[in-house]
Amino acid sequence: HEQARGERPSITIMKLQKLVYLAESGFGALYGEDLVVDPFQAWDHGPAVKPLYGLYKSFGREPITSVNGCPEPAPEDVSEVLETVWDHFGHLSAADLRRLTHDVGPYDRHYRKGVQDILLPKPEIHGSWVSFLVEAGKRRLSVSDRSALKALDAQLAKVTTPDEPFSTAQLMADHRLFSPA
Repeated sequence: HEQARGERPSITIMKLQKLVYLAESGFGALYGEDLVVDPFQAWDHGPAVKPLYGLYKSFGREPITSVNGCPEPAPEDVSEVLETVWDHFGHLSAADLRRLTHDVGPYDRHYRKGVQDILLPKPEIHGSWVSFLVEAGKRRLSVSDRSALKALDAQLAKVTTPDEPFSTAQLMADHRLFSPA
């Protein structure tokens, strides 16, 4: 649902978990490093970081209304990734983010119902960033916009393989292509 103008969007623990997961994917793809020290696990409702859940579990399904302490400002590279994640995915509901992180990335390959503490490999999370951007772009397109969908499919065909060298220029071009207007 849309927020009233000037009102801050609400974030539940599930939405926060998915946004942090996407930030890990983006940061790892761009910088080749982990953003989050703790591992991501395959929980029933998608990827989750256990200590992050512990911090906010008292809110249950309700929006998080307070943060313990005052976080230090994030370094510029982290801030840029967080802004990018928010621009692409912040408008999605927790349920939409749940579907996205189930459909794209390593979650579905590793999750086993009833099995706890299944770790999601960070290299697989990082390697899914372009796929997350592409899927977010596809979900924004109307079915009647066939030319944009064809352009998106053409861009998908250009995704580099793991054997090719990493290209920051190509990654930024992909980012601009799939950025919200």
